[in-house]
Amino acid sequence: MGEAVAIQSDGKIIVVGYSYDGSTFDPSRVLVLRYNSDGHWTLLWRRGWDSYIWPTERWDAAFDLALQGDGKIVVAGQSYRASTGYEVLILRLDAYGILDPSFGEDGVVKYNPVRVLLPLRWPPSQTEK
Repeated sequence: MGEAVAIQSDGKIIVVGYSYDGSTFDPSRVLVLRYNSDGHWTLLWRRGWDSYIWPTERWDAAFDLALQGDGKIVVAGQSYRASTGYEVLILRLDAYGILDPSFGEDGVVKYNPVRVLLPLRWPPSQTEK
């Protein structure tokens, strides 16, 4: 399922979204596809592969992307695990469609915004209003 699209400076089209695992209707894997400007898949991207599917344990999806001036691709989405709950997911791919090891932990950043906000209480108690 495509969620966002961007055009690279060379005219190639990047689409991000998620793929189904075949057993449920829940999205399960981040999907990044690259096409030539004529709509055909790019055959030499990612060393022979035409798509990138981020390995998953349960539920991951990409919803947006940004293209950097150096050709790298930043993909934003969310990840869900029963053990951690929902997390923000950010991937950065190099110009060849491979996770960029100089970004985050081997190209991946995940964090749980609820854990970041836990010291805040919402809604505030009656005495805090």
